[in-house]
Amino acid sequence: MGMINVGKENSTPIDLYYEDHGAGAPVVLIHGWPLSGAAWEKQTVALLKAGHRVITYDRRGFGRSSKPAVGYNYDVTGGKLVSDRVLEENWNVAAGASPIGTLQCVDSWVEDFRQDIAKNTVPTLIIHGDADRILPPDATSRRQAKMIKHVKFAEIAGGPHGLCWTHADRVNAELVPFVA
Repeated sequence: MGMINVGKENSTPIDLYYEDHGAGAPVVLIHGWPLSGAAWEKQTVALLKAGHRVITYDRRGFGRSSKPAVGYNYDVTGGKLVSDRVLEENWNVAAGASPIGTLQCVDSWVEDFRQDIAKNTVPTLIIHGDADRILPPDATSRRQAKMIKHVKFAEIAGGPHGLCWTHADRVNAELVPFVA
C-alpha cells in the first residue's frame, strides 16, 4: 500500500512497506521474526470491524520492505505451529526474507531490555500461549508481565507459538476490547 524511506545503503534507498486501513483510533501491529505484517491478517479484520484504523508494516529485511545488508538491531528495527497451512505460509514469508537480516536479527535477541521495560508508561497487552515451546511463558511473558506497569496479561490455554493464527478468535477477544 505504501512505502516510507528510512535511510540509504550506499546509493540504494531503504524503504519500509506498510499498510494503513480504516478510520478511528489507530492500532499499530508489529510482526515477529521472520514474518511480515501479513502475520496480523486475522487481527486486522477484527480490529477494522470494531472501527479502528489498523497499521501494519514489514520490518527491515522482511516481507515487501527493503533488504539491506546493515541495520538489523533493536536500535534500528524498533514455534510450534499446529496448522500445516500456517507453517507453509510462515515458511514462504521467511524464505523471501533477507538472508543477512534473518541472521543478524538473531543476535539482537540477547539484548537486555529490563531497563527499558521499567520506563514503559502506556497500557500494555501481553497475549501468550501456555503451550509455546519456542518462547516458553515461564521464560518470557510471565516474567515480562511482572515487570511492566499497566499490563494486562492474557495467557491462552493450549496456545502454541503462532497463536495469532491458530487461536485467532481468542487473541481477538483479548485484543479488540483492550484497544477500545
